Amino acid sequence: MPYLNAQSLPVQILGNRDFCPGGNTNLDAGNGYATYNWSNGAATRFIFVQVGGTYSVTVTDVLGNSGSHSVVITEHPNPTPAISGSLFKCANRPTALDAGGGYRFYNWNTGETAQGIAANAVGDYQVTVTDEHGCQGSATTTVVAGLPVIIDIPNEIRLCGNDTATLNATSAGALSYLWNDNLTDPIKIVRDSGMYNVIVTNGQCVGYDTCRVYKIEPPTIDIGNDTILCLGEHLDIDARVWGVNNYQWSDGGSAPNRTIWQDGFYKLTIRFGNCFASDSIRVQLFDKKPAAALDTVICDTMYKLTPKLQGAVDYKWSTGADTSTILVKKSGDYQVRMSNGRCHVAWNYKLTFQKKPQIDLGRDTFICLAQANHYTLNAFWQFSTVKWQDSTTFATYLAEPPGGLYKVKVSNQCGVQWDSVQVGFYDCNILYVPNVFSPNEDNINDSFQAYPTGFVDKINYFKVFQRAGNLVFSAMDFKPEDAPMNAWNGTFGGRALDTGVYVYVLSFTAKDGKTWVQSGDVTLLK
Repeated sequence: MPYLNAQSLPVQILGNRDFCPGGNTNLDAGNGYATYNWSNGAATRFIFVQVGGTYSVTVTDVLGNSGSHSVVITEHPNPTPAISGSLFKCANRPTALDAGGGYRFYNWNTGETAQGIAANAVGDYQVTVTDEHGCQGSATTTVVAGLPVIIDIPNEIRLCGNDTATLNATSAGALSYLWNDNLTDPIKIVRDSGMYNVIVTNGQCVGYDTCRVYKIEPPTIDIGNDTILCLGEHLDIDARVWGVNNYQWSDGGSAPNRTIWQDGFYKLTIRFGNCFASDSIRVQLFDKKPAAALDTVICDTMYKLTPKLQGAVDYKWSTGADTSTILVKKSGDYQVRMSNGRCHVAWNYKLTFQKKPQIDLGRDTFICLAQANHYTLNAFWQFSTVKWQDSTTFATYLAEPPGGLYKVKVSNQCGVQWDSVQVGFYDCNILYVPNVFSPNEDNINDSFQAYPTGFVDKINYFKVFQRAGNLVFSAMDFKPEDAPMNAWNGTFGGRALDTGVYVYVLSFTAKDGKTWVQSGDVTLLK
């Protein structure tokens, strides 16, 4: 068994690393060491800290091994909250108070625990906040009665045509006015239907009032029903109404009659005297293409083609089907001719069926350098993109000495497939032993073993040690073909060992009778 030198001890200082003014914390350097040497001069396992700063400790065990660790202790200041919001309480309305964000807890003298509260009465309001470190601070403000705002505009006005009405929101002591159209004068002239509201402030309180305006006695107008046009057709509309000389289309036209060639929504508004009326129509073209693309990649074994064209009642497919929907199971071009009884149109679909990539890089492979100095990995899959562990994107990858773990991601529109393989290169005059394995039951590199070559007659022993020198695995006197049955699965005493670096030693006898001893490191990963 090899002699192992003294090791650096893993040290960790435990304990709270921050506190509030007047607080403290205890730091613990851990149990089981012979000596403790703190940066503040203490020589005990625990120290009591009342001042922020950096504290470090060096420990040694009975074998002379030592280790160090340091931590930063922070003394956090108490928070200084500020209460914001209007300090005037207006009739029938609370005022909102806000203690500011960023704190964990809020405690108002009203019993509420939210960041903001509604103050429903005049008086003093105090809040105590607690921040993320448990430190506390307080703020106080006083809410007083505000001067009320009195507004008086009508609840409802009815207008016709060009009639106007005056809304007067003048209020004693008011400082600002704001209507819903952003007008800031106290008086507003209205001539259109709608809801008109005004907000008035006097620096302390806010008033609000609303007036609804109606237009009445509209003339009648009818520009027809919604229409579907065939390719090359048009729609003539004559919307003339006796006595009306004001026509306004939604697209800017001003004539009572017009010809429509394109699909869209058309609205006509007419004014007659002091009143107005409007009507609208939707025009669609029967040959209009769908919003979705007709070229489609399919990731299933079949696909339902369902052309959606309003008004279509007759279907003729290139497959011979005459239904509105067909099921497709292979890639290709598909055409459907549709009719609504007057119009005819053809749509062409191009479908491409794909499968999710299925990639297999093969079993772990170990190659004698006397036989080959590279190994080709193949991740080709039709219509897919490839990305290896080093971000190269070729379908094949050339593994070269010293080898290692190779990973690949293959993806297309239907999904993603990952695979990995261990490829190793070894000197034919020694046994090949991997330097890493991962016993996580994924059937990939799950065990650690030697890989004998043809000149090996017998393996005398194969042992694995922890870095501290403890034997965790041993296999004795077995033939090369029995190496897989004498592999280490990463456990000791029925318990899975931790991730880390372990040491192996093996002895084998060659067919020429010579005995060889080989050793090295192996990393256990999870």
